[in-house]
This record gives sequence, structure tokens and C-alpha cells, in this order.
Amino acid sequence: MTTYAPDFSIRTAVRKVLPYMMEMREYFHARPELSGKEFDTCKTIFRELTLTGVADVKIIAGTGITGIIHGALPGPTVLVRAATDALPLEETDDSPYASIFPGVMHAAGHDGHTATLLGLAKLLTTHADCLRGNVRLAFEPESETRGGAEKMIDSAVLTNPPVDCALNIQIDGTLAGGEIGFCSGTIFASRDDFTITVNGTGGHCTQVAPQDDAIRKGLSLIGKISDYVATLQKQNTAALISFGRFNGGNTTAVIPDRVEIKGTLRTFDDDIRRDILAELEELCRTDCTWEHCFVAPVGKNDTAITAACEEIWQTYCADRFTVIKTSPDFRSDDFARFGEHMPIFSCFVGIHEGIPLRPYSSSFIWDSSMLKYTCEATAALIYYLPSYGRNL
Repeated sequence: MTTYAPDFSIRTAVRKVLPYMMEMREYFHARPELSGKEFDTCKTIFRELTLTGVADVKIIAGTGITGIIHGALPGPTVLVRAATDALPLEETDDSPYASIFPGVMHAAGHDGHTATLLGLAKLLTTHADCLRGNVRLAFEPESETRGGAEKMIDSAVLTNPPVDCALNIQIDGTLAGGEIGFCSGTIFASRDDFTITVNGTGGHCTQVAPQDDAIRKGLSLIGKISDYVATLQKQNTAALISFGRFNGGNTTAVIPDRVEIKGTLRTFDDDIRRDILAELEELCRTDCTWEHCFVAPVGKNDTAITAACEEIWQTYCADRFTVIKTSPDFRSDDFARFGEHMPIFSCFVGIHEGIPLRPYSSSFIWDSSMLKYTCEATAALIYYLPSYGRNL
């Protein structure tokens, strides 16, 4: 392997774009938009990429954005992805850039993902003379619901030129600033979201028999599914079923004629996934309507790229980053859709400053200066990965 080093300091370049990334992160944090409604986010990204000089900037997959940066030197085409959507949560922080939209918050770090990719675009265009190959930017919408990756793929984001591999650098509040967590092989679970409509007899609480009460029937069904999950766990089957919504009725004394239950299934094995879905459908056969949506396959880090990324960080950024080997958990990411077409790599970059932060909660508040870690970690891979050539 012939090692190539860019003729500029990546860290110094990151330092120069950090104020811009902080400004953009705080702009997006104050203006979060839900999945499929990332209209201002989309418009802002389009404007910023155009001003930066990114080529072929266009809107795809609804509210997704893509563009490409051409390096002056020959090399591979690497896709870097950032999710852009926010969550339906009420922010409790009173910072100057707290969400201005009631009930919507960037609580998963996607404001940081987006700002990092915008900052990276500035860095790469400034130093395109040292860049080998091309970098395809993919700002993905709808990642928190039905996933925008497949829509972007259907919109030809992986072509012109063909993409050789894809990177997904995520923010993780459980890791400290400077820590990077990842593993080789399986890193994300598959994800199926489901909706169960339980039908019953509506009416006054004094007139509806218990066996016809949709709420009682819904609770009983959750109990049966929970018992099934307990059986799976006793068999050491790696699977997670959780419920995030149980909705029915509007007042205290009136029994609704139906309730709606929403949940998710996570697994690491396709055969287990199919068996569990079949069992869930069977449990919902009586007085129920069962619907499910396959959101994401199992996410697997390419072994060769994982080894290369680890070596790059430990060789060129050892004074900045601490590599932590993680184990796969039940987090899911439709970035895995890209892995159906090419080698992929995902990792988690820490942002907390002493006290771990809980994502997907109103307390997920962090300092924007932590973006120096996400940007440097990504830029190092972009400039050094081509040295590994066919080893990828």
C-alpha cells in the first residue's frame, strides 16, 4: 500500500470551518422539521451547497439533497450520508437556539449530521486539489419514519459516477468527545414497524362487555406479545419488540370501538425476522388488522473498510481520537439500504463533555463545538481511504 498524505493540515482546515458548522447546526436545531416535511432544511442545504461550489446540486427523493465534489486526482467515489429530519418531541432547553416549533426537536443529532456534511463540503472544495476521486453528498430525508435511503437510491444517487463505498458518521451522546465507537460486521439491527388495529364494540362503559372492550383486548394482545418475546429471550433469540403508541378513546366513560397500537421489531437475522413476523400476524388474526412496513435491513460494516478506518484514525489522528470497539445493539438505520449495493461503514462519534447524554429525549442538548470531532473523523477517511485501493 502506498500511503498518500494531503499537503495541508486536516485539523487546521476543520478549525477554519468549525464556526460555520456551529452556525448551521444551531440554525437547523432552532428550525427542526419532521420526516417528509424538511422543506426549509432542504432549501437551506441547497443554497449552502450551491454557494460552496458543490457540483450537480439537486433535490431528489422529495426533500433530499445530493451534490458531488470532484477531486483533482484519480480515485474512488465515496458517498457520505447525513440524515436531516427531526423528532416529534417537546424541547425543554432554553438555549438561544432552542426549537422555535412546539413539539418538534432535533433529538437524534441530525442537526449535527447535516452541519458536519455542509462543513465537510467547504473543506473538500477548498482542498479539492488534494482530493483523490469524488465525494457524493447525500442529505437523506425521512430517516426516522419509513426511510429515505431507498428513495434516494431509486433516484440514482449511486450513479454518475458510480459510488464505490458509503460512509455514515453518526453523533453519539453516550460517548465522550474524541471517542469513536464501531464494530466490524453487523452494527445495526433490521427494522420493521407495525400497526395493529384492535376492533371492539363502542359504547358507554356500563354497557360494553369486557370481552368486547377494544382497550382490554389491546392490552391483552400486548401481554401475549410480551410473553412471546420473553420466550424468545429464554431461547437466546436476539430480537426486540417494543410498543411506542397505544391510542384509543377520547373520554373517561366511553369505550372506543377500536384502538391503534404501533410498535417496532428489531432483529439481526433474516430467518428469525420472518418467523417473528409470521407469529405476530398469527397473534393478531382475531378481531385485529395487522400492517407492517419493512424499514431497514440488518446493517453490516464491511470488514476491509472497517479495518482501514481504524488504522487511519489510529495512525493519523491518534492524539485526537480514542477508538472503542462496540457490540451491535438494536439500533437500526436505513443507511443499511446502501449496503445492499456496495460496501458501507458506520460509526458513532462522541460529543458529551463528562456526562453522557440520552438521545431521543428532550435532554439531548450538546455543545456545537463538538462538531470538530465529526468533521475531522470524516475528512481523515476521505483523504486517506484511497490509499487502501483494492483492499477496500
